[in-house]
Amino acid sequence: MAISVVHKFAEETNALPSPWITSNSLAAVNNRLYILTLYAVFDETTFTTVTGAGLTWVKISSASFSDVTNFQGGAMFRALVTSGATTGALTIAVSPSSSRMYASVEEFDGIDTSGTNGSGAIVQSNASFGGSPATSSSVTLSAFGSGSNVALSYVGKTGSSAFTPDASNGGYTELVDMTDSGTDGRFQTQWNTGSDTAVTTSWTTGANWGSGATEIQWDGIVPTPPSPIRRVGQGRRAGN
Repeated sequence: MAISVVHKFAEETNALPSPWITSNSLAAVNNRLYILTLYAVFDETTFTTVTGAGLTWVKISSASFSDVTNFQGGAMFRALVTSGATTGALTIAVSPSSSRMYASVEEFDGIDTSGTNGSGAIVQSNASFGGSPATSSSVTLSAFGSGSNVALSYVGKTGSSAFTPDASNGGYTELVDMTDSGTDGRFQTQWNTGSDTAVTTSWTTGANWGSGATEIQWDGIVPTPPSPIRRVGQGRRAGN
């Protein structure tokens, strides 16, 4: 079956929490893949561990991005269980705690459920950084293993100008485009089906940025077409 995605929640904080316990709860479902994307605009934050919702969260990509004036950090975590999923807030360990942090959770169905904690669903991941003000970001992935696989990406940046999603491969669907309460930064997630190896995002005002992306493996199940319906004609009645 084709991969589908449901955006569960997104939030930001400027309260310097340590750890960061999300104000939203995740109602997790067994045999669904969950991807948590995290971004910190300042302080070269490292996101170390995540717990919650009866899931085991495993980091699949992380990066610390730094330049002369700004320090940024990002990460992606995966989770999937065949039983035991619950509802609960997520507890995110960070070091150090940043003054501007974002989180977004997406739920994927129709994915490869092999391996442990979603390992079979993640093909590859990468991250990149723009160390000088720019109006677009790009993160590169290798050639996809299947045109039925999907890409999920995030980008965070300084400043509050809105994002324009990647228009390639039929156009990405934007899941999150949010600024923080202090308008010091902005955060986006987007996804698309197909083999798009250069995931981009643009905006209007020059900003420092960090971005990450991952390829998600489909379950390989091709839907069976419905059987044709045989039409039964009217027969002759006896004696005619």
